[in-house]
Amino acid sequence: MNIIVSDRKPKQGPMSGLNSAQDIIDKTESNEIWFCPRPFDHLYSAVNGSWVVCCQGETTNNTPNIRNTSPIEWLQSDILNTIRDEILSGELGDHTKFHCGKCIRQEEDYGVSDRTHHNKHIHEGVNGPVYKQVIDYIETGKFNLKERVITLQTRVFGNQCNLDCYMCHPQNSTTRQASNKKIDFNQYIQFGDSNKEQTKLKSIDTIDEIKELAPYIQNFLIQGGEPLVMKKQFEFLDFLIDNGHAEHIQLAMNSNLTILGTTKYNILEYAPKFKGLGTNVSLEGIGVYNDYIRRRSDWATIESNVKEIRKVSEYTGIFTTVSLLSVLRLDELFEWSTTEGIDQKLFIVENPKELHVRHLPRKIKDELIIRFKDYDVITSALKLQGDPVEYNKAIEYIKATDSLYHTNVYDVYPELEEYDNMTQEKYDERLPSMINIVCTSKPGDGLLRYSYEHCQYLNSISIPAQLVIVCNKHFKDQDYIDAINEQYTSIQNVIFADEFIPTNNDTTLIMGRSMITLAYKDLKSYSLDEVFTLNLLFSERLISVYNSNHPVEYPLALEYFNPKSVYDLCDYDVYPDGVGDDFKKVIGFQYYKQPKQDIQFKHLFLGTNEIYYKEIEKVIHNYPDHGIIAYDDDYINPELNNIIVPVHNLLGIFETYVYTKNYFDPAPRLIKECQRLGIGVDYLRDKSIKDGGMVYWNRETFDIGDDRNRDNMNVLIGAIGQ
Repeated sequence: MNIIVSDRKPKQGPMSGLNSAQDIIDKTESNEIWFCPRPFDHLYSAVNGSWVVCCQGETTNNTPNIRNTSPIEWLQSDILNTIRDEILSGELGDHTKFHCGKCIRQEEDYGVSDRTHHNKHIHEGVNGPVYKQVIDYIETGKFNLKERVITLQTRVFGNQCNLDCYMCHPQNSTTRQASNKKIDFNQYIQFGDSNKEQTKLKSIDTIDEIKELAPYIQNFLIQGGEPLVMKKQFEFLDFLIDNGHAEHIQLAMNSNLTILGTTKYNILEYAPKFKGLGTNVSLEGIGVYNDYIRRRSDWATIESNVKEIRKVSEYTGIFTTVSLLSVLRLDELFEWSTTEGIDQKLFIVENPKELHVRHLPRKIKDELIIRFKDYDVITSALKLQGDPVEYNKAIEYIKATDSLYHTNVYDVYPELEEYDNMTQEKYDERLPSMINIVCTSKPGDGLLRYSYEHCQYLNSISIPAQLVIVCNKHFKDQDYIDAINEQYTSIQNVIFADEFIPTNNDTTLIMGRSMITLAYKDLKSYSLDEVFTLNLLFSERLISVYNSNHPVEYPLALEYFNPKSVYDLCDYDVYPDGVGDDFKKVIGFQYYKQPKQDIQFKHLFLGTNEIYYKEIEKVIHNYPDHGIIAYDDDYINPELNNIIVPVHNLLGIFETYVYTKNYFDPAPRLIKECQRLGIGVDYLRDKSIKDGGMVYWNRETFDIGDDRNRDNMNVLIGAIGQ
């Protein structure tokens, strides 16, 4: 038997180009159409009896409901047909923008939605028959049910629930309705018509009408309340078993898993009789955080039941609502789910709007954005503009629920207490601006060392700073860690670009312009995470110390990254034609390890690139007892004594540094290090060259923290203050 529930003319125009499943996939992925399978394979009714396109759909007072419209009549309604036509045409009208508005907004705010999730699943073959349904609709103009394609998700079996979850709408839970009658949630936050109970009129008739569709049901999403306490739902499962449908139907359920059944019913006994079972456990935290958010639940029981359900469930996942409270401890839930090997799906709580994470104090949001950098949905939600008025309403509501259970929100989430009765001024407080000192050079380069030393000094004077290393494509994280560990007494405040996301309150400092030009030139060699972080780092406020490297690429790099502002600093003794406030890089000797006297050769040369090395080869025959600092690269001469970076105890293994660079050298650190330690320097190059060579040779030697450097460092501190 075919059930024909719609009779329309075959479609022409944009839809006529959709002739196969692959056409639908291609045009969906290219955004030519806004396709969603739900209008073609979904039968959903809300707890108040309204028929809805899916669980995310919107309704009005005039929306058909189970009291006046049968399931078949709903499937052939003008509401669904118009949505079908518009999502296949590529032109969404006001009709679809209303009914599907939640997914549209989610994709604008977070980049993903239920629609994108469902498309991913059908593209992976989870519900392949829906494509046949769509093509048949396009070709015939009729909505013919010929095979099992329907995903049944109706809330006609009841709304009984054993928990009192703080974010749950009362109409979805009998326990929530009981609590709402005691304190009236709507006097604090807006749940809508909180006292609306599930419609009972005609629900029995609707169940009988759904039974007629059993030959066309592919998936049955068991719904709550809490589905495992609902006897009517188990009775419907009995019908499917007794009439031979169960082995053809995939079961799925969203459950709090505080129980596995009720009276004589137990899901563990039903699961083997169906084609399969997929379970999504509703969780927002572990331990006390679960028990607080999901009132009346017990974490130990849930953990035990998860183990039991996984024995009969083909798939077990976690559905998590990300709300004002749950987001504060989600990292613990993530850690638990990873340990258990369970996937997670996140949903941002948007209604009631007061419980949205956007309303958390800015300082807390800044911390959470860093903590959840790998979760775009969460960070996108946190970055939305919040409102302290809405936050205060949410907290007053939570306190009211505390009164029912003799609990205190601040005992569970003590970091919120300072924001009680929050003012706008308190809401706007931010984390201290982080100074991200970005280094894109090689691990043996002087700019890595200047960057690390200035990072440590800023932290020592209570200016939060961290060294952000972007690995050169020829090196790994460990190479940089080894280089820092080799030279300094400790390694602190160091992070790699693929490990964090800067906030929009941060400032980026580069100790040489080449740090941004190297990033620009090497973009294709970086990972996606590194490119993402670089774009965030260099699009904020930028403090740039002048050097003359890459004069062509520097303006191109600025144009590409487009920083909000650039504050220039320059050592005019080295660069008389530079730009910015006068500032000199000074070495942080106080952070050095004390070199151990272990002379291995008389003369040290610096050959860390091919140009340096060629200059050394011109004179090296005069220095038979030598060592050349170099990278393990093709340009080195294996017949010479090459000391490969990183070099252990570098400043203790030679007697004299031979300075041979014969072209512009902006900052010869090794000269200052030798002067500081009383090591000889053989200045071979032409002393008439005007650059950092003679400047550093003649400049007084002192530490970054020396009083003589105070005015110089105040220039940098002033730039940070700007």
